[in-house]
Amino acid sequence: MGKRKRRNPLPSSLRRGDGEPSPPPLPVAKFGEFKLTSVSAPFTPDPATAPTTTTTDTENTTATAANSMVGQVENDPSGEDWQIAKRHKKSKNKYPSFEISPTRLKNAVTLGDIQSLVLWLLADGPAPQWLLVKNKNEVRGVVVVMVPGLEMAMFNGDLDLASDTDATGGGHTGFEEEDLGVAVDRFDFSKSAQTVQSSNSSGASQGSGWGKYEFYPQELKKSQLPACAKEFAEMFSHVWPVKAPGDDRGRFYSAITGFLNTPIPKGNSSQEVKKNASSQRICITRLVMPFEELVENEYPIHSVNATASFVAGVTKPGWVETDLSKGNGRENNEGGSITAAKTIYAMDCEMVQTKDGLELARISLLDWDAKVTYDTLVKPDNRVMNYLTPFSGITRGMLDPVTTTLKDVQNHLLKLFNNDTILVGQSLNSDLIAIKIAHPYIVDTSVIFHHPRGPPLRASLKWLTTKYLSREIQKGGPSGHDSIEDAKACLDLLKLKLERGLGYGTSSTASESIFKRLSRVKPVARIGGIVDYGTPEKWWGPSAARVIQASDDAEVAAGILSSIRGDPPGTRDGHRKLDLVWGRMHFLETVRGWNKTAAPEEGPPIPIEDFEPSRAVLAQGVQSVTAQLKHIYDSLPPCTAFIVYSGTGDPRESRRLQDMQREHKRQYMTMKWDELTVKWTDTENQALTAATKIAREGIAFLTVK
Repeated sequence: MGKRKRRNPLPSSLRRGDGEPSPPPLPVAKFGEFKLTSVSAPFTPDPATAPTTTTTDTENTTATAANSMVGQVENDPSGEDWQIAKRHKKSKNKYPSFEISPTRLKNAVTLGDIQSLVLWLLADGPAPQWLLVKNKNEVRGVVVVMVPGLEMAMFNGDLDLASDTDATGGGHTGFEEEDLGVAVDRFDFSKSAQTVQSSNSSGASQGSGWGKYEFYPQELKKSQLPACAKEFAEMFSHVWPVKAPGDDRGRFYSAITGFLNTPIPKGNSSQEVKKNASSQRICITRLVMPFEELVENEYPIHSVNATASFVAGVTKPGWVETDLSKGNGRENNEGGSITAAKTIYAMDCEMVQTKDGLELARISLLDWDAKVTYDTLVKPDNRVMNYLTPFSGITRGMLDPVTTTLKDVQNHLLKLFNNDTILVGQSLNSDLIAIKIAHPYIVDTSVIFHHPRGPPLRASLKWLTTKYLSREIQKGGPSGHDSIEDAKACLDLLKLKLERGLGYGTSSTASESIFKRLSRVKPVARIGGIVDYGTPEKWWGPSAARVIQASDDAEVAAGILSSIRGDPPGTRDGHRKLDLVWGRMHFLETVRGWNKTAAPEEGPPIPIEDFEPSRAVLAQGVQSVTAQLKHIYDSLPPCTAFIVYSGTGDPRESRRLQDMQREHKRQYMTMKWDELTVKWTDTENQALTAATKIAREGIAFLTVK
């Protein structure tokens, strides 16, 4: 049988002469190069149908995962999400860019999403689903600037800054060019504080969060921005709502560590990181609290750290501070590498309740060898209302014959403490406040050992001792605590920490510095640096390639540019250009009173929750920050990603309610219900939840220079 001839399904008009099918004729057409861009019209959702669900800490984790699906979005040119636009001129070089599609957003962008974006650009992070990044491999570096004090209301019209700003003449705000970035301690806050009442009636108000549009990015139009902020539209196309770390129980966490600390990725390298984090012996100076931690944990401020925003404790009646001009001499300090030739004292105090609050009743000091150096009962200045025996171990019979006064204790401690002294204890802020003494070198066991659920929760000394030292303390029952026993427990915990390493007893086995993460990138490691006020090297020095200490926003801007561009060849002690630079500006948050403190007659500095500058003063602060950011933007090398984020919204009301809640808990433990001066009900709890929601509603700006 012969082979069957294969039929050609095409009609004869479309067949070639050889029997093969011929393609149908096509019209001649020329196509230009296509580019995916965001829709030209700004996305404005209907408030009636726009989702309004807020996210909790657990939901933020889900949101971050949803917004960070692996896979580059630039390979998904969906017609309904992305508009196709012709590019008239063909560029010889591929240039990176950020482009958005608000309709793709399913949850609020979080600070973790911003961090993941940076890690994707420079290292091994997942690709963002919420943002289109074109030509990602052409990005040459990333600059991230944290500017607390910026909020959505400045850019959507909810905070009126236009009238007073325009009245100065074309948007001039009173700052000359050389004054921009003036040091915070030269700003006249007394004039600002006097205008609180008038500002509230003239349009300036406290933070209001994102407003009705929830988490959708808003287009920046120069014509609609106040004069003091118009240059933002020259740098960025949109302002993004970004949710700060926190939960729905009234807490928001640090937006600094929220960006600079990253989860350790899964894999063999992560296991090595975890092993090294807990096994390297360290010296005690690595655990001394930096200034920012002292402030965050409400420690009295020594004059060596005093600024316009943080007043030294010695300025208050009855307070003293240690003399840092003196030392013990190296031969009189502790020997060995882990003590860093310092004198270490473990301290614990017991207090009683008087008509003026808690007062010192006993103090105990132990040296490095756990020998008692000083242990005495103290006669309170005021009549004792409650001896708090179950907690303090103090009874009336113990205090009645005592003649030692608080002043006697202060004089003795001033002879012992100096520039070589490091104090160790559990939540020593309350002890130092009771003694009315300020000392800058502190190791707090409640900080160096973490709560099982992580910061900002604090583990008790009893729990830490049971878990890490395998012994029980504070078993006195009705007879209360023993300050010598507590001080020895703190000393033993410190020694264990020094031997086991910086990561021991902390959540660092699950996270690491973003700079350390970059340093492990292969085949070529990335390097990063930080520019900030204060002493940033104490926090990030070991992992950052370059740390610059600044005193004002102008120095922050200069340090950022020096780091991202690198020093010119031949410069003495020159530094190479960095891949990531993180900096923080403080001027605007200080102008707004977001980090402003006052010095009460007694006790530590307290935040001023109702501080609000006048509209004109606020416009000046915005103008100053805008000019510094524009200077950075204009001076960046090409193909540099530039990210600005506020960190949080207005934190003042949330902080006020948190302080109120802490005071209620303190009174509840020591007083009868009808004696409480601070009550905490469901009304206050709901107010705290609402205030924290606003405090977590920060903003961000993204672009590529």
